[in-house]
Amino acid sequence: MEIEEFILEKKKRIDIELNKILEKTKGSLLYEPMKYAVFSGGKRFRALLTLCSGESLGAKERELLPYACAIELIHNYSLIHDDLPSMDNDDFRRGKPTLHKVYDEGIALLAGDALLTLSFQILSSLSQPFTLEIINLISKAAGIEGMINGQALDLTLDRTRENESTFLDLSFKKTAYLIIAAVKTGGIVAKAERKKMDALEIYGKNLGIAYQIIDDILDMEEEKNTKRLNYALLVGEKKAKEKALELEREALTALRKAGIDSPCLEYLLNKAVHRER
Repeated sequence: MEIEEFILEKKKRIDIELNKILEKTKGSLLYEPMKYAVFSGGKRFRALLTLCSGESLGAKERELLPYACAIELIHNYSLIHDDLPSMDNDDFRRGKPTLHKVYDEGIALLAGDALLTLSFQILSSLSQPFTLEIINLISKAAGIEGMINGQALDLTLDRTRENESTFLDLSFKKTAYLIIAAVKTGGIVAKAERKKMDALEIYGKNLGIAYQIIDDILDMEEEKNTKRLNYALLVGEKKAKEKALELEREALTALRKAGIDSPCLEYLLNKAVHRER
């Protein structure tokens, strides 16, 4: 099977599982807003990373899917909140009106909260011996050590006063940590040895920072008149592209040195670093 077809099939199965999860909330006033947010054209990138890392190390898809979907719900909650007027104040995402434009700000805020707590409801209902380890990992990645702290930094840092080191710290917290958690979750479910887990962490960190760099390159024009910490505006587009390619090489090297043979992980890395939007 061609890798694109393989990824598409995985994405379909993730969508089916997400739909089943959300259908259980159908009696809630937030069901429609939650469904709108989750099914608005997302790539399922983090969920795919969990499936691909786990399956490449011997785990079964059925074991991985609940964890992958929980991470996807957290990602979508973060996007809802990120788009709010008090944050990025975006009117569109993935070519569609953002949730607070379709409903209102209060409903959008609550829908995001609901997706976050639903994620941990799913995780805490699982009974494998390693589930608590995964909950701890995801909590750190999504919480004050990771994404939440990164979002706070993103609101407060000023490009005119910061440097490359600050950007890398921001990118690790805001973007890379949850990607690391997605990749390592697959490894935990697969009961991977330490060497392979370390390689997955290196892969996830380099992928996550490269992902943020490419985002910044793509957002250069709209952010050049702001003070937002944009790596491409900080160091120049050429250097930013070179850094993303360097990180891509480091991620691939980590996988190959550890003997992780995963065309799926390599494909997702390539798509992230070489995407145009």
